[in-house]
Formats: sequence, structure tokens, C-alpha cells
Amino acid sequence: MAFHPIVPGLTVSIDVAGQDLPEYNGDDAQDPSSKTVTKYIEALSGAEFAISYRLDTNVFAFASHAMSISVYCDGDPAGRTLVPPNVTISGTRNSIRHHIQESINGDLIRRPMMFSDLTTSEAEVNKDLFSKLKTVGTIVVKWHTGKIVPFTRTSAPSPFLGAKLANGKVPEKNLKGQAITHQTAYGQEFRQGRVSNFTIRCTGEPFAIFEFRYRSHAALQSMGILPRSPSPIPLEDRNIEDLNQEEMRELLRRQQRQRESSGVAIKREIKRERSEFEDDDDDDDDGDDVEIVDRPEKKPRLDVNDPGTEVVDLCGDD
Repeated sequence: MAFHPIVPGLTVSIDVAGQDLPEYNGDDAQDPSSKTVTKYIEALSGAEFAISYRLDTNVFAFASHAMSISVYCDGDPAGRTLVPPNVTISGTRNSIRHHIQESINGDLIRRPMMFSDLTTSEAEVNKDLFSKLKTVGTIVVKWHTGKIVPFTRTSAPSPFLGAKLANGKVPEKNLKGQAITHQTAYGQEFRQGRVSNFTIRCTGEPFAIFEFRYRSHAALQSMGILPRSPSPIPLEDRNIEDLNQEEMRELLRRQQRQRESSGVAIKREIKRERSEFEDDDDDDDDGDDVEIVDRPEKKPRLDVNDPGTEVVDLCGDD
């Protein structure tokens, strides 16, 4: 719940299925003296939401005043709730769950409010969207005091505008890095209740304003508002006693793939080394380097009958 710093006893929240959504502070510093409280919330695509408020009448200074609560979704009016003086029970949870529109015959047409995700496109910049995008992704609740006066219709009821972006698409170039992920859409209409016979004429400026900026979980993380999810610890680094059956099977599959890939690598290495060895043997016989060795000369044979041959008799005389 968002507490107002200068209006004690007033809290406002956005709830889904009866539960207050957690609220987060952004980087933009809040002025403690400001009438506006700004909070970030996580948008859940397709979920219906409501604006809830509580008053502690023991400290709330405006409990005895007639009040008007005006709701704006994405900058467009979504309805007004009238609170007569001294009717709110202290601490009671009160909720505004529907976009409320008056019909010409006095019936109240109600439509559930819901978060609807936006999709980006590669289309060219649409200049008409820049002004619309300034308020997309916001829920603003303004509180006024006023005076109770009889209701008198002076003009036809305002037409229903519907979602800010009819087709839910926005060119990526229009966003310029803005983390806008959702808009407010409306559910099936139904008629319930009649226009009150009184209204509250607001006096002066609102005494309190609550602005809720809704974004996807991933967008809040990218903006640093939510912490990023920690990287999971690899199975190999975890205690084997902490693994469940499926994680054990996955670890075994990884180990098996690792062994198989290691075996293939070893076979390739052996094949490569064998190929290199055979190439070396071929290089020894390729005949590129030939060593020529001189044959030793034959000694000439002696011919004793040759006149020029000297014969030495080694036999002694008997």
C-alpha cells in the first residue's frame, strides 16, 4: 500500500484478485512535501485490477468532508467515486473495480479494467503517438474535497474511449528506449446501478495524488527497480545430494556426451599422427637428394711375361 507523506491515514493500492500488488520506488526521488506519490508496480498481462483505498479516520483530516475520487488510466478518465462525509468505516478496504460510464437514460455502464501487453513493430515513427505514449502505463488517482449539490445533466454523457492504443501495437522507434510494456484495456460491459441524484462539486486542487506506473517484470529489472535474476549454478558445481532425479539424469547425459566427444577427439588425434608418420616415410624415398659415391679403382693385374715387368725371386738357393 502507498502511504501519503503529507496526508496521514490515507493509503491507496492496486490489487489483483483481492491482493495488493507490491510497490517499488523508482530512481526519481520523491519530494516529501509533494502532493503526488509515485510507485512502480508489476503488470500481469490479462489480469483484471482494482484501485483499493483505506482511511484511518482517527488521523485522516478529511473524514468529515465530501470527497471525490477520480481515476485516470493511461491519461483517460476511467470513472469518479463520490464519498459523502462521515460514511467511511476506519480501516475498511474499499475498491474501485470498473471503468464507469453514464448512459443517456441514467444507467451506469461498467467495464472491468485489465492489464494488456503492448507489442512493438518495425513500422516507421508515428508522430501522433508521442503525446499518447506520455501517459500510457499509468494509473492516477486524484482526491478532491468538495460540496454536495443536486445532480443535473447539462450535457450528453462522454463517449467510451476504450484502450489508448486500439490495436495494442506501437512502433519501436516511437518508444526511443522507454520501458513501456502495457496499457489498460477493458472487459465486457454490463449495466449496474443508476446515476446518483447528487454529485460533488470539487473545490480547489486535489489534496492527494497517487500515480502508479505499471511495467512488465523484465522492464522493471532493466530499469534497475527489481533485481536481476541470479544466474543458475551449473549442475556440475552443485552438491550431488541436492539434485533431484531429473537433474541427475541431465548431469549423467552431459557426462556421457563429454566422454563421447573426448573419445572422438582422441581417435582423430591418433589418425592425424598416423597420417603424419606415413608422410615422413614417403619423404625418405622420393629421390630428391641423390648421393653419388665413387667406386674404388681396380688394381691392374701383373703379367710376368711382360718384358717390362720386374720379377723378384723370393726363393733362396738350395
